[in-house]
Amino acid sequence: MFPNLWISNNHFPLIPIIEKIPILPLFASKIFLGVVVLLLTIFPLKQNKYVQSLLLILLSYLFLSDINRLQPTFYIFMLLLFCHSFAKNDKETRMAIILLFFGIYFWSGIHKYNEHFLNVWLGGLNKRIPFVPYFFRVAFTYAVPFLEAGFGLLLLSKTTRKLGCILLILMHGIIITALLLMKTGYNVIPVNILMISTIALVIYSDKTSLKTLIAPTYKKTFITILVILLPIFNLFGHWDHFLSFSILSGKPKYATIRINDTTLLKKLPREIKPYITKYNSEYFVYISSWAYDYKGIMIYPETRIYNKINQYLASYSTNKKGATTVIEY
Repeated sequence: MFPNLWISNNHFPLIPIIEKIPILPLFASKIFLGVVVLLLTIFPLKQNKYVQSLLLILLSYLFLSDINRLQPTFYIFMLLLFCHSFAKNDKETRMAIILLFFGIYFWSGIHKYNEHFLNVWLGGLNKRIPFVPYFFRVAFTYAVPFLEAGFGLLLLSKTTRKLGCILLILMHGIIITALLLMKTGYNVIPVNILMISTIALVIYSDKTSLKTLIAPTYKKTFITILVILLPIFNLFGHWDHFLSFSILSGKPKYATIRINDTTLLKKLPREIKPYITKYNSEYFVYISSWAYDYKGIMIYPETRIYNKINQYLASYSTNKKGATTVIEY
């Protein structure tokens, strides 16, 4: 919902997925965004293949021209749009969405089985429900990854699909309630509502058998490769965390940037300066806070992205080499 995320500006670097993709100037990017919003308005009202094609092309450009736009929320939204586009019938759309949601929940659950998530989750339970016996808190903590992955698996069979839908809706309801009670994470509430709506309105009543579901079509094959097969490579460090639904895996690295050339303190744009902090006589740029406040996002948690931002900051120095250093943590 932050316009700063979608328009070109000089206050936070754009990091294209394709290096030489042309970047629109500020005014043109505002017009471009207006066209996208108009097409998004038309999309659910008129199932026109030209509207669908143009919208997917324009959205693809937005993501290709800045990888930080490829947040998990927008990644899921883009894939849902793809599932709804160019469908011969409603059944084809539903089957593609079932495979999409299976991939999301299965990998999101599997990637949660790690020491970082389990410790954080158990710590939260200890703080919020200390009256529940400790054994049950631990048992539930270790069950969470397998429950979520299992709920996803239930979607594949027509005999267990309704049960899976009910359990997933309940899970999302608990997440939304917890976020509201904690007064945090409001930016992910819309995607939880989107998931609930899709499960209730599209998947719940579907009676497709597993054999028919996995019968290949171009759309189902594309979804299968993207959200079921490619996330396997994340286990070996070869597929991004946001694209593998593994943001809570404990593996993503976060970073700050140390300023070695103090003359940069005066040269950097004023929008960056609130995120410069002095610690032990050294100056650091807290890029996570900068990205969240200015663009309303989590920084895309990959080392190559931090290096690009580091190069952007160093470009303001006359001594570009060694002016700044990425510090991962």
